[in-house]
Amino acid sequence: MSIVLFILNVMPLRQTRKHGQRTAAKQSALIDVYVTFANQREADRIVRAVVDQRLAACANVWPIRSRYWWKGKVVQAREVAALFKTTAGRFPALERRIRQLHRYQVPCIVAWPIARAFGTYQQWVKKSVHAAT
Repeated sequence: MSIVLFILNVMPLRQTRKHGQRTAAKQSALIDVYVTFANQREADRIVRAVVDQRLAACANVWPIRSRYWWKGKVVQAREVAALFKTTAGRFPALERRIRQLHRYQVPCIVAWPIARAFGTYQQWVKKSVHAAT
């Protein structure tokens, strides 16, 4: 498996692109970042901070019920989830800021790429998060 991953990692995205263009395209790719919070107040505080700092263009926030293992026991809790819209290049700073502000020892912060999106929406997200950089 590691051999296959190595081969995939060295294969170019397109033969005609230069390395810098590939890197820029990866950094500006849209991603969703899913985060859970202990309550609405914490979610609102962190969402406000990261959107105001242009680490995310926006976030959707909603209540959830969670069931998970913690310290050897199964816990059931009411939490709040948020789905942030940003770019791959902004993820390290977004993750770092959420971890600084989050009260959980091990916060759920997961990201996945957006395969397709409305073109004008993509431009808006990219402009929103890169305006300050």
